[in-house]
Amino acid sequence: MLNSRKHDQLANAEKSLTAVLDSQNPSRHLLASRALVRARLGLWDEAIGDANESIEIQPSVLAYIAKSMAHVGKGERYKGYRACDIAFEHSHSTHVTFLLLIKAVVVFMAGEHDDAISRVEDLIATLYSNSICYVVQAYMHFLLGNALMESGDYEGAIQSFNDAGEKPRHHSNQALSLVSLISGWKFDDLDIMIRLHHCEALYAAGRMSAAESFLNIINSTDEEVFMRESITVLICTLLHRYLTTPESSGNESSQEPETTTSSVYQRN
Repeated sequence: MLNSRKHDQLANAEKSLTAVLDSQNPSRHLLASRALVRARLGLWDEAIGDANESIEIQPSVLAYIAKSMAHVGKGERYKGYRACDIAFEHSHSTHVTFLLLIKAVVVFMAGEHDDAISRVEDLIATLYSNSICYVVQAYMHFLLGNALMESGDYEGAIQSFNDAGEKPRHHSNQALSLVSLISGWKFDDLDIMIRLHHCEALYAAGRMSAAESFLNIINSTDEEVFMRESITVLICTLLHRYLTTPESSGNESSQEPETTTSSVYQRN
């Protein structure tokens, strides 16, 4: 899901692209760009239409990726996979690794989480420089942990957040920015978000280690990071719980917290 600010940014971009396209002959580049924006907005049919029109003018990697994302969003995962596969035919040989990573992202977004994570694992095993793959795989585990939290599988969530935290991550990468642009996934502050969500999973599962984990985060996090809204909201939510919940007896794994912080699980 999109937060309101990101939705407004994408909606404004869609309006601007539409205004330009309405004032001139169709441009394959602009159509492909609008297709991607519309896919991010959840306008699946409109995105597919733009992508097809762009491809009719001249096939491109961006148009096929946008078409792939739209089909997956619409629930037509195999059509999405085929569109992503065709993108390979129009790419430079040096872009194959990146497209394989994008294909894994598409598979994950289609709900085939284990397959997607396995695909990235295969890329990591075969590449010399794979920092971007580690980051994307960590984010997949992070999203999976969030989904398990919302379904009430706190032990499964703990394991997913543990898996996410084990991956080495370096966030400053142009290719990673492209992954974010295409998928909408936000990699900013991923490290602390993993730790905080892991801490919440520990709390939800009734683990005594939750409070200690939370204090470790507080003591090791820079003040600048604390001032970021998404971090502040989650920290304040967790702190309120610890201050208002009776001391754990260590046998609360079957209890669910009164509220959840599902809003911070959204894919911005």
